[in-house]
Amino acid sequence: MSRLPGFPVPIKNEAIQSVIARHIARSAGSAHRVLSTIGLNTSNANRIIPNNICVLSRKLPPTHPWFDSAPSIILDHSMLPLFLQFAKPENYKSTINKISSGASKNPTAALGLTRPSGRLLIENNYRFCPECLQRDLHNLGFPIYYRHHLS
Repeated sequence: MSRLPGFPVPIKNEAIQSVIARHIARSAGSAHRVLSTIGLNTSNANRIIPNNICVLSRKLPPTHPWFDSAPSIILDHSMLPLFLQFAKPENYKSTINKISSGASKNPTAALGLTRPSGRLLIENNYRFCPECLQRDLHNLGFPIYYRHHLS
């Protein structure tokens, strides 16, 4: 399996969508081609967690913090814990395991969430905090979306 050298290292509490967007921005080629390369071509930014997150984690270099660690991507960089906070402990763990192993082809359905056809579960009007934006530009050199900005 080919590795993804140069895949961005996530900042604490950075949303997975932000990390993937940074990767697309620094990669040559179309966004569709880049998403295909990382195994996320069937996903979209409005999902709670992208499909095939385990494929992405296996394609990263061994030195990357997300290498072969789909559960940490889910728990530390997605909105999934917010949706699971009222689940029974055994359901919480089994849902994380199903999604992180790739056994669930539709993570949103695994959460028991449905939506009418043609409507988004999460609107794509991501918000950002102007203070965080300025701080990130000053300290990091680039802006990121934090998970708490997506809720």
